[in-house]
Amino acid sequence: MTEPLVPSRQAQVPDRDVLRLAATTVAASLLVWWPAFTLGVYKAIFFEQIFALWAAATSAFGVWLTLIGLPAMVSLMILVAVPGAETVRKPGRVAVAVSVIAIVGVSSFVVGTQHPRLLTCEEFTISGNDQPVGCTPSDVGG
Repeated sequence: MTEPLVPSRQAQVPDRDVLRLAATTVAASLLVWWPAFTLGVYKAIFFEQIFALWAAATSAFGVWLTLIGLPAMVSLMILVAVPGAETVRKPGRVAVAVSVIAIVGVSSFVVGTQHPRLLTCEEFTISGNDQPVGCTPSDVGG
C-alpha cells in the first residue's frame, strides 16, 4: 500500500506577502467605508472624517508631508500599519487589493444612496447622526 501524500508544513503556510496584502486591503477598506457611506447618504463627507484623517496624518508625518498629497500619506500610513507591506511587489496582487478597496468604496456609496430602503430616520438619530433628506420614518405604531 502506498501512503497518502501529505503536503509539507511549508506548503500549508500562507505566503507572507498575501497575508500583508490582505491586512492592507482590510485596513484600507475600513478607512474607505464610512466616508463613502456618508457621501452616499448626505452627498457630503463630514468635517469630522476629514479632520480625523488630517490630524492623524499631521501627527504621524508632519504638516509638510501631509500637504504633499493624499497618495503619499496613504502609502506611508499603510507602511506604518502593515510591516513589510513594501515587499509586496506582484502587480497582480496589488491590482486585486486596489480593486477590492474600490469595490468596497463604491458599494458603501451605493448603500448610502439607498438608505431610504435600508434604514429608518430613527436609526440615524439613535446612532447620533442627523436624519438625511428622504429618510424613511419608522412604523412604530402600526
